[in-house]
Amino acid sequence: MPVLPETVRAVTFDVGGTLVAPRPSVGAVYAEILSAHGVTADPAALERDFRDAFRRHSETLPTSERAFWERVFRDACGSASLPEKEFRAAFDAAYAAFGEGRRWRVIEGAAEVLATLRGQGLRLAVLSNSDSRFRTVLADHGLDTFFEHCFLSGEVGFEKPDIRIFRLAESVLGLAPAQILHVGDSRSADYNGASAAGWHALLLDPPRTTLPALLDDRERQSPC
Repeated sequence: MPVLPETVRAVTFDVGGTLVAPRPSVGAVYAEILSAHGVTADPAALERDFRDAFRRHSETLPTSERAFWERVFRDACGSASLPEKEFRAAFDAAYAAFGEGRRWRVIEGAAEVLATLRGQGLRLAVLSNSDSRFRTVLADHGLDTFFEHCFLSGEVGFEKPDIRIFRLAESVLGLAPAQILHVGDSRSADYNGASAAGWHALLLDPPRTTLPALLDDRERQSPC
């Protein structure tokens, strides 16, 4: 199935898990921060607990980005015996850490894909369930220059798969749903959300579907 029909004029990208990934992992960063506060924790266990907490809290009612991440951090580090004052300091450090480019790595092929799509005349934008910290992360890795706009849930007030964030992007870009493709790694938020809005959608599901597949397909469809 073609992923870049000729009707597409813009491609929007999720960020976390699509363009960048934690370095070396959330669990490792949490363990480093806890160690600085006198607590020894296993990075692998923290990673597992983080994923469980993230999934669980993602299903709760919307809240502020910072409050959401505090709940996730508290649950993931629940076995760490920290006084509340120390916990607050540790959370502040963790929240700040993931707003730094050095705590993230660019996923292989991402920059090349963005450069090629831009070179083919496609408009690019970010459409992500994240907050303003990702503006710094993208800038630190030199990815921000590829994008016309950043639609971040923490700034606009609603998140994928809420159709309102897709309609906002359409309005700002001045395009119809059928003219936009969204790329992301979450079936519910990215693929289902974009599809319900009438957009084209590509679900990244490594190793079966990766970002370079965008280029392969586009090249096959490009007119001679």
